Amino acid sequence: MGGLRPANKAIVNDLSSKLAVESGYRIAEVDGKAAERARSGVVTVVPFVLAEPGEREFTLEPREGNDLPRVTVKATVVAGRRYVVKKDGESVVLAEEIE
Repeated sequence: MGGLRPANKAIVNDLSSKLAVESGYRIAEVDGKAAERARSGVVTVVPFVLAEPGEREFTLEPREGNDLPRVTVKATVVAGRRYVVKKDGESVVLAEEIE
């Protein structure tokens, strides 16, 4: 199932980018199912969330040490593109990651 950079899925960095860490959240579910994470034999790989392209519903849970409520974010994602969880004012959104 998960690979490092599958071209047929959108990739969401909710763990290691500065924006994701500052958001206070991580993705728990996509469309009501446990988030699929990229895997490899290399332990140092960041386990990005892999999402099927199209309109998706991401359930976010607070990172350890944050007293935040679970929230749901709807976003349309495109295969092969990278996204990040970030704060947008008082809201948390999924945005395309700019490299």
